[in-house]
Amino acid sequence: MTEQTVQMAFLPFGEIAQIVMPTESGTQKHRGFAFVEFELPEDAEHALFNMNNAELYGRVLKLSYAKPQALARNKAVWEVLEENESGPTPADSETNDS
Repeated sequence: MTEQTVQMAFLPFGEIAQIVMPTESGTQKHRGFAFVEFELPEDAEHALFNMNNAELYGRVLKLSYAKPQALARNKAVWEVLEENESGPTPADSETNDS
């Protein structure tokens, strides 16, 4: 999975601010998940609603909102967080390699 593939999959939901695809430090191999940050919180909400459990190139996507500090550290977040005062944070997607 490439950044371009992720961008093309999520672009229909709105303007994307950034995509972060963490890699393993030793091998630089993709770790199996990505952070997709949208310009508008409602775009992230639409992406989450429409793409959670969707299939992309044979992989099932698992989406949730990421904690801002997880985005900075490139760590996956598995729970869906309640919206805070600033609205939803960037969408987090994981791909299953099975």
